[in-house]
Amino acid sequence: MKLKHILFPKRCRCCGDVILPWDNYCKVCIDENTYITGETCTHCGTKKEDCICKKAYLPYDRITAAYYYEGGVRRGVYLLKFYKNIRSAEAMAEDMYLSYGREGINFDYDFISFVPQTKDEQTNRGFNQAQLLANLLSVYCSIPTYNALEKLYSSKPQRSLRASFRKGNVFGIFDTRKGVEIQNKRILLVDDVRTTGATLDECAKMLKIHGADTVDVIVYACTKSIETRKKPIDKN
Repeated sequence: MKLKHILFPKRCRCCGDVILPWDNYCKVCIDENTYITGETCTHCGTKKEDCICKKAYLPYDRITAAYYYEGGVRRGVYLLKFYKNIRSAEAMAEDMYLSYGREGINFDYDFISFVPQTKDEQTNRGFNQAQLLANLLSVYCSIPTYNALEKLYSSKPQRSLRASFRKGNVFGIFDTRKGVEIQNKRILLVDDVRTTGATLDECAKMLKIHGADTVDVIVYACTKSIETRKKPIDKN
């Protein structure tokens, strides 16, 4: 057993650092990560006490997030997207699945879809992290995954833009794929992170335009507003 852990050390589910065999997270991530618990806002995915969205209209029906996008969670997403730390995606998908149980939601969907990339974007990165998470989540909940959406052309990375420019950056760049039945379907839309929500809004909007009955969103992490980030972190 000791030799196994020396040769194949256990790693933190978030940041990938080596940890003790009986742990799931390193101490830094335990101290930094904020798992979203209690009553949440179905519009933005945050805790009710952190929500400032005022339930503005959104194309999707509800959103669920496992964590806030900060600390080790943020590092884990970065390592997955830019260093191809594929192993971390398994833990992310499991946490996403468990977050649905926390909310008491049933996986009552016709299929799971995901935020698409263009062929060039996927070639440059080597994979689509949203598709990877969707495929892993599909195993947990026994619901098929379909590539229901396509990205018509590349755009500037959302992370490179101020929040006020992000909606315009993705306007009109998504559409549904030919041959995928959308009409009257209940769809679970997957992405890794919700920041301003502009990308998810556009994807959900296209699914609804083409007749989807329900579009729910699930993400690994969502951001707090600037106002709530200034509050002391409550780990309880």
